[in-house]
Amino acid sequence: MQKYKTLVHLGYGKSASTTLQSSYFPFHPDIEYYGIDYSNQIKLKKEITKKKKTKHKIYPNENSRKLTSLLVNLDRYQGVDKSLKRDIAKDITLAKKNKKAFVFSNENFSETPSAYLMAKVLKDYIPDAELILVLRNQLDLIKSVYTFTCHSIKHVPKPYKRRYVSFKNWFLNCIENENNRGSHKAWDRDNDYIRMIDFHHFILCLNEFFKGKINILLYEDLKKNPLLFYKKLSSVIGVSNKHMPKELFYKKVNTSSNQTLIKVSNFFRRSDYVRSLIQSPTFRNHYTFKYAKKAFLRFGKDVCLDNEIKDYVYNRYKEGNKSIAKQFNLPLKKYGYPT
Repeated sequence: MQKYKTLVHLGYGKSASTTLQSSYFPFHPDIEYYGIDYSNQIKLKKEITKKKKTKHKIYPNENSRKLTSLLVNLDRYQGVDKSLKRDIAKDITLAKKNKKAFVFSNENFSETPSAYLMAKVLKDYIPDAELILVLRNQLDLIKSVYTFTCHSIKHVPKPYKRRYVSFKNWFLNCIENENNRGSHKAWDRDNDYIRMIDFHHFILCLNEFFKGKINILLYEDLKKNPLLFYKKLSSVIGVSNKHMPKELFYKKVNTSSNQTLIKVSNFFRRSDYVRSLIQSPTFRNHYTFKYAKKAFLRFGKDVCLDNEIKDYVYNRYKEGNKSIAKQFNLPLKKYGYPT
């Protein structure tokens, strides 16, 4: 008899999470998808789209939204909600009854301020879950998250909000924040990213509650051989690899920018009027905007890590990466991870 699995995809962010949440999990006929659904953000072929309900919701039901909120807002955690736990168990049972794998996903689970508490709470609510974790070389992750979101100041009052921050100043601030052992430190991605991508620490915490149930895939495998990556993922979930939209192999979601485009964009965004204008669908869909963006992406300057930052990253993660490479038989050295 086939066993229909219960799985939780934890991230990491900037490691194909949105692609999985928009093009793979929601559309696979053998998956009961329970996580955040970004399929409305991409254009899929008509025959695939017909499989979706006409009215799109970002969460499949209220139980999914509540559990997601609980796991990403651990500062408000007050113990297990027995009613919610029963409802989630019913949803999992229903998925198995329908002969589908149950998949819950949100990349913010890997960015939690307390990996240990997050894993404990997840175990309380979904005790039989297997975990999926997609890793990406920290050297590339740092550049990607900076160009995607960390290049501007966010959690400050005007007129400082959305001001441009250079890559080096951002990274040095992350170092300072990580070394702050007092009570006044930031835990968000913009300030605490060095801690967030310590894979070894995160996996150690997961192991306390899900030992032997952690499945690790590599983003670099996806870049090098997408078909092989999705075959591995399908095998982990226990579903057929024959139901994969072709868009998975060429459609990019949440692509990062480069240094030149960031500087130009942040210059214009200082004005509230100009910012609202360039964020409007009419402006962004205009061929002039699309042409200019493509030109900046093609010819603009990429973010470069100087030797000081490279040395810090290598020294910070190499021992932990060696440990997980050995434990899970991962070719991290082959892909240039700090080892």
